[in-house]
Amino acid sequence: PVPIEPLLRLNPKDAVTWCKDVMNDKNGKLSKEWKDAWIKFATNPVIINLQKKACDPYFHRAKEITGQIGFKHENKRVMAWAFDLAVQNWSFDIEKQKADKDRASEILNKQELKNRTLWSQARISDEQAILIIYSHLRSLKSKPEFQMDVFSRKATIAMGLGYVHGKKHDFKNIIN
Repeated sequence: PVPIEPLLRLNPKDAVTWCKDVMNDKNGKLSKEWKDAWIKFATNPVIINLQKKACDPYFHRAKEITGQIGFKHENKRVMAWAFDLAVQNWSFDIEKQKADKDRASEILNKQELKNRTLWSQARISDEQAILIIYSHLRSLKSKPEFQMDVFSRKATIAMGLGYVHGKKHDFKNIIN
């Protein structure tokens, strides 16, 4: 609805402020006018193809990781997990693990209360156990200040449900 060229000259923090000032209504929500503009933009075939091209390296890396851990890339849960790993971390470099539900449960029981509460009620499949163990091992390769974030993101995908950055996500109907 208005030119967005000013964004090109702003640092990220000021660009976010500009967007909030220009795009949000008086209640702090995206205005209908801007929502319609973003929908038009995001559904434009040219933009879709640009997004696909930008995602390609991560998608192919996710397929490699999925194969490394012994799954087919048609497996939605494992591909979602591997795609997150490709985008967030890229490297994998972890020895092959076996499905160990007891070990996975121990790892889950050491997490923050909100997720621990959600995950303690779940029955863990072999697939989920492997992903939880890999999530834990990959998080340990991250800087200490990011380990919880790395783990909670991947474990939420593995379990199909969880909290990341305080927000609850439920993927059970999508990846199961």
